[in-house]
This record gives sequence, C-alpha cells and structure tokens, in this order.
Amino acid sequence: MPGKEIELPDFHDLIKIADEIADVKKHLVLNKAILDDKLAAITEDVYNNEIYWIKDNKAPSMAYIATTYHIKGRNEDEHKELMLLRIQIGNDEAFIKQKEMVYNVYRDMIDVWRTHQADKRGAYLSL
Repeated sequence: MPGKEIELPDFHDLIKIADEIADVKKHLVLNKAILDDKLAAITEDVYNNEIYWIKDNKAPSMAYIATTYHIKGRNEDEHKELMLLRIQIGNDEAFIKQKEMVYNVYRDMIDVWRTHQADKRGAYLSL
C-alpha cells in the first residue's frame, strides 16, 4: 500500500473496552444468578404447593413448570420481574458481543500493522 501508512489503534481504547466488558459481565453473572434463584423458588413453590397442582393431586411435571411458571411466573408482578431480568440479561449479552467485536477489530488492526511493519523491514533488507 504505497503512500498509505497503517496506524495502530489507541491502546487506551482497548483497555477501556476490556474494562467495560468486565463490568458488564459482572452485572450479567449477577442477573443470571438472580434469575436462577427466582426460578428455583418458583419450582419449589409450584412443586410443593397444592394450589398449583393440575390433576389427580399430583405436582406438575418439571417440563410443565419450566414452560409455564418459569416464563409467566406465579402472578403478574412476578411475570414482570422475570421479563425485566431477561431483558437486562439480553441487553448485557448484546453489549458484550458488540464490544468484543470492536475489541477483535482492534486486535486485527494490530496484526495488520505488525505484518505491514515486517513487510517494510523486509523491503528495506532486500535493497
């Protein structure tokens, strides 16, 4: 690429992105733990509380609990809580994915710069 110099990305930007990813991953792990805890409490309550039993005085199956109560909750307020948690988790995962993509582009830019520098050194040596 005669006449065009390849520039390195700002390393402060790389560090900032890595810090942002780490912070959001902490938030993501916490929200997933909260969701898991809520789902476990729902499972325990629905399985042990006869008001949720469907027929023949039997607790609903785990598959039924997972496809109904884990999604909708046991009431409207719980449904909203579960939805908000899932939205936060989705937003965090999307943010992390986007920042990781930018980080990878910066790493690729560094690799291209390295190759360009090595090519320039090789051209000087062959003169």
